[in-house]
Amino acid sequence: MALVVKISSLKEATDEQLLAQFKQTGDQQALAELYLRYSELLYGVCLKYLEDAEEAKDAVMNIYQELLIKVPRHEIQNFKSWVYVLTKNHCLMQLRSAKKILR
Repeated sequence: MALVVKISSLKEATDEQLLAQFKQTGDQQALAELYLRYSELLYGVCLKYLEDAEEAKDAVMNIYQELLIKVPRHEIQNFKSWVYVLTKNHCLMQLRSAKKILR
């Protein structure tokens, strides 16, 4: 049985501690802190692929919803690289679906 460690300050917690807290307790504040740490990176990736600021902002917001579902299901070793790949794949899927609509 995993021990739940209460983190005194989410800002001071490591990515690993925040992930563990979210997975063990469902504490969305821990996930939100992780998300906010990397939101600029996510926006940059989305802007690179989607080439539209508003679409990139929407994609970053949608990625938070995806995190709520996918984080508990995956064994994440390095959150930054994992969320980068998740974001890239999200954008590529969005581009593919836009191509299908145009046909």
